[in-house]
Amino acid sequence: GGEKMPSEAWLQAVGGPAGWARGLLLASEEEKQQGPPSFITSTTFASMGVKPAFVANLDRQGFGLMTDIQEKSYADASAGRDVLARARTGTGKTVAFLLPTIERLQASGGE
Repeated sequence: GGEKMPSEAWLQAVGGPAGWARGLLLASEEEKQQGPPSFITSTTFASMGVKPAFVANLDRQGFGLMTDIQEKSYADASAGRDVLARARTGTGKTVAFLLPTIERLQASGGE
């Protein structure tokens, strides 16, 4: 079989070929052939209400789309509710926790 390449939309969402390349550095040979990991959703950070400055920074780092854990936890975490979640290593739990925390600190004037 031929090499499966990521869709154009996915490439754009992860920051273009550079974002895809960063992901390839961490991927196994088999994962490289499969394209986007199954835990990547089609939900953008902007569509979930993440502030534009944060969206721009995430985009520059190649994180245009949320992962499952981020999509499922963002609304509750950003509202200040407790979130108990479990996901595999490398699926975005740190961003799922830190992004709403940093947004709330910034909104409150904290540094």
